[in-house]
Amino acid sequence: HRFLEGTLIAAKLVDAEKCYLYIRDEYYGLIKLIENKIKKLIKNKIIPDNFLEIRRGAGAYICGEESALIESIEGKRGLPRNRPPYVAEVGLFGKPTLVHNVETVYWIREIFEKGGKWFSSHGRNGRKGLRTFSVSGFVKNPGIKLTDAGITINQLIEEHCGGMLKGHRFKGYLPGGASGGILPASLGDIPLDFDTLQEYDCFIGSAAIVVLSDKINMKEIGLNLMRFFEDESCGQCTPCRNGTSMAVKLMKQKSWNKELLTELSKTMNKASICGLGQAAPNPLQFKINGSELSANKDESIWQAAKRNNIDIPHLCHADEVGYDPNGNCRACVVQVKGERTMAASCIRKPSEGMEVDTISKDVNDTQKIIFELLAADQPCKENHPDPESKFWQWGEKIGLNENRFPKNKSVQKDISHPSMNVNLEACINCNLCVRACRDVQSNDVIGMAYRGYESKVIFDF
Repeated sequence: HRFLEGTLIAAKLVDAEKCYLYIRDEYYGLIKLIENKIKKLIKNKIIPDNFLEIRRGAGAYICGEESALIESIEGKRGLPRNRPPYVAEVGLFGKPTLVHNVETVYWIREIFEKGGKWFSSHGRNGRKGLRTFSVSGFVKNPGIKLTDAGITINQLIEEHCGGMLKGHRFKGYLPGGASGGILPASLGDIPLDFDTLQEYDCFIGSAAIVVLSDKINMKEIGLNLMRFFEDESCGQCTPCRNGTSMAVKLMKQKSWNKELLTELSKTMNKASICGLGQAAPNPLQFKINGSELSANKDESIWQAAKRNNIDIPHLCHADEVGYDPNGNCRACVVQVKGERTMAASCIRKPSEGMEVDTISKDVNDTQKIIFELLAADQPCKENHPDPESKFWQWGEKIGLNENRFPKNKSVQKDISHPSMNVNLEACINCNLCVRACRDVQSNDVIGMAYRGYESKVIFDF
């Protein structure tokens, strides 16, 4: 009731035309419960028909990312969108959209009734409010814990979880689920709340806390988490799709190549489209490389740079009528001053005062890692079906002289069709062929299937 009331209050305040409740299909009982409550709201004339609509998701972790969630509600694959525009400007079905989690709208009803002073009277260690923590791991009493915002993990374990399991000592914890990072027990007195963990390269997210024991191997924990991201990656962009898969290979080795893993992690963090890839290792007058340039209306950074004879690598972009760039290969990433992550220059529009760097060591190192990840899937240049392709031309320009990543297995030819063989051994998942069908020829003969590293082009013969 509190959740639905909070949703209706929020909708009233922003004059929302409609509300969608996105729920994983595994929660069948919960879906039925909310469906029945919605029917009662309609029967009592509190809301009109179809004002609250449940949309069931297929359980993809990536659909926790707001733009992927919106794509899923629209009936598409759950792929994160490039930003800008942001969903508050262009969201569900092209309309401005606000995306909130259950806990946010749950507390609206309570605050509306009891007031902000009541909510702020809770909290500790300088923080305010109440928070729901989902605690799992090596504690005596795991489960959902409603307590003060700002509580520390040490306090949470002792006051709400009955301490550690017998025979286990507290070694570390995940403060925000798989993507929230890992902290050691020595940092067990940090207040758990928004904006308290960033300096440690972690975040609290939905407060899904996992408590770790001294009896487990931390390398295995790291490898297990990376396997999770490898499996849950949507497979859209190179740094995440290939990066998570390659990280798993490197982490399986007896001795870790820390330097290469660090470079790979940095590339994933800086160049991935969405928070999954960015968090897995735990975007007129403007300037490019210090020179002031002017951009034509609707030009991208890449187009403005090309017009001014500044080279930026590109693989998935076709600068031709009918092809909309989608920035998934990430070969064209550049650094926009003041932004934490790098932007895909083929889709990012310049803005007044923007400063763009295409030549720094950080940018070049990131681009090189992306090409190395793709090269690990390619036949060596001497045996390549097209050794003069755009990929190898750009690889030579950015200094792709060696590949430090292990070679992946070669892709088997698809000979299932009686009159056509499909060879994907040189495919980099750039989506150009998919877009040629969809955007230029207006059909869906070619599409993408599967997730993560297993994603590939398929043909509807």
